[in-house]
Amino acid sequence: MPRKGVLGVGTPKPGALQLATPWPNPARGSVRFAFAGRGQGELSIVDVSGRLIATPWHGTLAGDGSAAWEGRDGAGHAVPNGVYFAILRVDDGRSVRRVVIAN
Repeated sequence: MPRKGVLGVGTPKPGALQLATPWPNPARGSVRFAFAGRGQGELSIVDVSGRLIATPWHGTLAGDGSAAWEGRDGAGHAVPNGVYFAILRVDDGRSVRRVVIAN
């Protein structure tokens, strides 16, 4: 369940893009994300080599948004313990946060 007020930014300015620190982190299963911005975009999870693991959110963002990643790849398999990166891309903006999976 997303936490209200995680970003504390209110309505983002046009073009502003923010991705809050994922929680819990390190995670044992599901990881939650809160973000803010405006435009078309997606939240991708990649491994340390930059390989796409999952896309927990894509669509239109008009203010605050949230998503969850269950620690699984696109085929539904649990990912191994390690470091991953959450990349939020909206229009021309990008924000990156580190996520640690420790099952």
